Amino acid sequence: MSTFLRSPIKHTDHDADNPHRRVILLLDMDCFYAQCETVRLGLDQSIPLALVQWSSALAVSYPAREFGIKRGDSFEVIQQKSKGKCVAIHLPVTPVDETVPTKNSKSSSPHHPKPEESSSSTCKDNTKREDGDGSNEGGRSCDEKNVDTTSLSTTTQSPQREEEQSASLNEDVEEVDSSQSAYDEEFNKPKDVREEMYRMEKNKMRSPSEGKACLDRYRLASSRIFSLIDETLAENLGRKNFILERASIDELFIDVTTFCYQSAASDNGENAKEKNTDAATNFRSDCDTKAMQSLKETVVCHQASVDSGEMNDDIGKALRLGCYIALTVRRAVFETLGFTLSAGVSTNKLVSKLAASYGKPNGQAIVFPGAMGRVMEETEIRKARMLGGKLGKKVSSLLPDSETTMGSIKRLLPLDSLAKSIGEESGRWVFDACRGIDFEEVKATLKVLPKSITAFKSFPKVSYPELEKWTALLARDVMKRVEMDNARNNRVPKSVTIGYTMVPGGAWIGRTFRLPFPTDKDFNLRVQKLVDGTRRVMTERGHSSFIRIGFSAIDFVVRPKIGIDSFFNKGKSQPASTKRLASANVDSKKDDRTKSGGINSFFPGRNTQSASPCGDIIGELSHSPKFNRKKSSPALLSQQKSKGTGLLNWLADDATLAKTEPDDEMQHA
Repeated sequence: MSTFLRSPIKHTDHDADNPHRRVILLLDMDCFYAQCETVRLGLDQSIPLALVQWSSALAVSYPAREFGIKRGDSFEVIQQKSKGKCVAIHLPVTPVDETVPTKNSKSSSPHHPKPEESSSSTCKDNTKREDGDGSNEGGRSCDEKNVDTTSLSTTTQSPQREEEQSASLNEDVEEVDSSQSAYDEEFNKPKDVREEMYRMEKNKMRSPSEGKACLDRYRLASSRIFSLIDETLAENLGRKNFILERASIDELFIDVTTFCYQSAASDNGENAKEKNTDAATNFRSDCDTKAMQSLKETVVCHQASVDSGEMNDDIGKALRLGCYIALTVRRAVFETLGFTLSAGVSTNKLVSKLAASYGKPNGQAIVFPGAMGRVMEETEIRKARMLGGKLGKKVSSLLPDSETTMGSIKRLLPLDSLAKSIGEESGRWVFDACRGIDFEEVKATLKVLPKSITAFKSFPKVSYPELEKWTALLARDVMKRVEMDNARNNRVPKSVTIGYTMVPGGAWIGRTFRLPFPTDKDFNLRVQKLVDGTRRVMTERGHSSFIRIGFSAIDFVVRPKIGIDSFFNKGKSQPASTKRLASANVDSKKDDRTKSGGINSFFPGRNTQSASPCGDIIGELSHSPKFNRKKSSPALLSQQKSKGTGLLNWLADDATLAKTEPDDEMQHA
């Protein structure tokens, strides 16, 4: 057996003292939303393109940026800056129906709505998000949001017993095939159809009154790309030799420590028997040579700070293999789907994310441990992972105005000063982070399901009965997506939370309430019950004018697979297994209410599961009298404090919403 590191979680005593014996990749899809439209319409990657929403740029391709076009630019500014050379394509829109469904209306299938092109949301620094939808499957959420309403959700693991694994394999294959088929239908249309779509959609502006943003297209592309990455890694590395964590709709972390150190051992003549039986034999047999070649296609950050010895020791060899793996994955995605990715390679999540920025666009970069000091010296505090919000601002306030980098923290703020100012746990984490040390593990999230399905809409001040058409639109959208989720994941929500925002007297006020999720068999009747229930509660409360409203399906429970209609057949009793799961959910919620301190105070309302879906969190971590530096980070600790959902993400003050990057709004997809 190898004496090298065999697992990314179980370290030897020697490795436990070395924070750099891991190989972590960060893959980032280049300008994802704009790239989706480029691929869908069959355009050349060199064509400048801006994805717009209500005449405001949400995503700008790299060729378009050469004209000085930025997020938030209006359609007129885009045309002016590019002299008409930049193409503007709108987000799809779910059209609003001026008539509200009635109890006697005929049930219609919601599964295949006709896509219509439009957009929705502004993204200038002083504007609001208009509307969106999401499932909290991960994403870069806005830095911190002060939300004083009830938190709604986290992420839950897809329930599956070990004895059911063999049966579930076929289900997994069917779901992938279905996803690929849906992807091909959306992104691989015949050339003449693409040309006609391009002609119809090019520079077409739409009105916010027409409906709300529909993000299914981008969810579909993200799902297909992630599936392909997973397939590529499993084929070349072996299923047990990597961990994949979805960080957002267009980012993922990959821990390839096990494979890289096993391969290093094999190259030293160890594990000969394993080489003959390893599923990744062909990939591993020549990966050392390929790794050296891939390094030539990789930006080595501050190479002058890295001596040849460091690049060729055990850690250096493992990181080189990480470069080869990143290059292999990026090529597979481009050759199969036509999407370009950038990658960062290093020894932890914090630095690998920073490394990716050196490789953009359509490239990759590596940061060896010896170069981390130089990288930190030029990294602005607000650009470092988990330091873009209140925690970063608090740390920055401890420094002179002229000192704004991670290196400034290292040089000027000792551990005791940090601990005194921001708490022991936070101080320890920041102290390590500015030295390029981050112990947060990559958590497998491929089988993690969202615990909420959310849709919301913002508009100028409206009141009943005009509001009714928007509640009907949102209820129908959530209901459609719940049924789709039901078909895939064999579960149904027990409740739906309605959140709304008012501005009486000019003051911003947000409120929420819950309704039982309708279980009627008829689709339109379920929609009508949500609409009626919403109207009843809001009128009883005496609220008459609104600027935002959203629906969030929550409290999912597993149901037997007897057909989709059975999930919504009112009156049927729950099986014992479902009751046990529901009871477990209630107990879990009680535990979630436990307050925690320390670093959590810097993330009061943040949906950290969107920003960094890390799976199960040790509940006692923030209460431990002795700080465990190997398990603590803002991404972990803030999850204990905040269990917020996509619905509450927009129930923040407008100043906070204005800081949200346009991509963030859509990350809940």
